[in-house]
Amino acid sequence: MSVISTFFDWKKTAPLGLTPQQQRKLWLRNFLKAFFVVFLAYASM
Repeated sequence: MSVISTFFDWKKTAPLGLTPQQQRKLWLRNFLKAFFVVFLAYASM
């Protein structure tokens, strides 16, 4: 049971020292990459 619980533990990364504007830009970029991968996979079915 401990293996499963450690698998789902949150792994918090250290802060990068970025401004909120830079964090929003990075978040948006990563979100759009993931969104387009899912969208293209769904569209190709």
